[in-house]
Amino acid sequence: MSRTKNNMLPPGATYLPCFSARIASFSLLSSCEMVFPERKAGTQTPSDSGATLLLILGGDARYEWTHEIPARKSDEVNGERWPRGRRISLTFRTVVAA
Repeated sequence: MSRTKNNMLPPGATYLPCFSARIASFSLLSSCEMVFPERKAGTQTPSDSGATLLLILGGDARYEWTHEIPARKSDEVNGERWPRGRRISLTFRTVVAA
């Protein structure tokens, strides 16, 4: 799937019982700000992904927080605006027996 217009990822979390407890995501090429909202507290933790990112979600990070990339054309990093470019992201999940 290509989202080159605004390079965004809608809020989400994966709760399907057919997947194992951990999910890994590997992103390349362009940095962007990823936001991790905590469901219960309503707080958000922003994180600059850098041009290369390996993200492993498990435990509370997977079940109590969601993750998203806000829709915008640039991100602010250390007081500077960085335009978003093309980003490739691969997500790996293990399917478990039902």
